[in-house]
Amino acid sequence: GSRVSPFAHFAIQLRPLGVSCILISQQPTSVSAAYRDNISDVIAFSSTRKADKEWIIEEYTAPNISKDTMKQIVETAWGGCGEEDDGETNHFLFIHKPPREKIEYYGDFDYSLTPVPNRKKQRDEKEDAKNKKIRYD
Repeated sequence: GSRVSPFAHFAIQLRPLGVSCILISQQPTSVSAAYRDNISDVIAFSSTRKADKEWIIEEYTAPNISKDTMKQIVETAWGGCGEEDDGETNHFLFIHKPPREKIEYYGDFDYSLTPVPNRKKQRDEKEDAKNKKIRYD
């Protein structure tokens, strides 16, 4: 089988101990999959590279949503969630994926982009705006 790098092995042992490790990478695919599988949060800054967007969609699409919906989530986050562009802000997608819990998506920490099941047709748009939620159908 494949051998896990010493860094990945170390990082895997940190989580049960409640220790945080922050890794910054411009090339996330160069980070061991064993390490990436054990992270709880990801901040993905906007990128003009198509491969970056495709990788995020492939790597972090929750099982209960489609890849098309995930593409919308990434594009919404990187586009500033509908806010007026000031030309200086670099928007990002924040992915919160605690172990054995539902994955949550946010734009710039402020906007919940996690798809909400559409159980009833009526939506309280004022409530969504107040809570900075964006819905996907």
